[in-house]
Amino acid sequence: MGRDNFPVSPGQPETKTSNNPLIVEDTPRIRRYSCFLVIIVLVVAAAAFAVTLIDPVELNIKLLAMKNPDVKRYAIKNLAREGDSRAVGPLVRECGHPYESIRIAAVLALGEIGSHDAIVTLEVMISNGKDYDLSYCAVKSLLRVVAHCADGTPRGEGCPDDRTAVELVEFLKHRSMLSHVDYIVSESLFDEDVNVRILAAQILAHIATEGVRGSLEDAREDEDGRVRKAADRVLTRLGDPPSTRPEPMYPDDILHPPLENEYHLRLPLNLE
Repeated sequence: MGRDNFPVSPGQPETKTSNNPLIVEDTPRIRRYSCFLVIIVLVVAAAAFAVTLIDPVELNIKLLAMKNPDVKRYAIKNLAREGDSRAVGPLVRECGHPYESIRIAAVLALGEIGSHDAIVTLEVMISNGKDYDLSYCAVKSLLRVVAHCADGTPRGEGCPDDRTAVELVEFLKHRSMLSHVDYIVSESLFDEDVNVRILAAQILAHIATEGVRGSLEDAREDEDGRVRKAADRVLTRLGDPPSTRPEPMYPDDILHPPLENEYHLRLPLNLE
């Protein structure tokens, strides 16, 4: 009996056994896509491995040399985060960039790195005096740099040679072009780095004025005893605030006390 004469059971439709032509046609395409996907994964993995071999500091220094301001700002931000002293030289050059935003970003990055090699540049930025915002940021960065000793020891642990801090005090005392230098220093009393707070209080002991009394009062509540002690010394030197000092009594005030209404004429009292 041939295949075509094979009887079909009642109620069961006759079907043909054949492969789906779509699946047969798509099989090579799926294989190509799979290979392409594997290649992409391998390329991405190789690129990620190559990035790990690249020095991020050197990479961002090269980006810093590009002319695009956005690329420069991106590189400066990364160098500040890395905190590597190799970036000091390139960042110093950017302190003379025509764009103010680039100059300020470079100055702040030098403070984050904290290398003493940046002290001279930061002092020049302060002495410039033409750009107050730049001078303001330079003072803040300079405090962050000197908050650590030249050997990297935190100032709170004591420096073997404290000449740098003394020179900094003398430098800031003679910055007449920056009239609010004591106020800028007082803002560092609330820095997250306790060494910056200690240094700020020590500097204010030499340049503090009545305008920063409120900041010093707040520093008395600092969590670190060294900051509280330094703030107390400064406030002791400043003495009582003017509002609490007794007003001197002159003979004219005794003979002619002011009337309750200051707009009335002062009439002499009848002393008889």
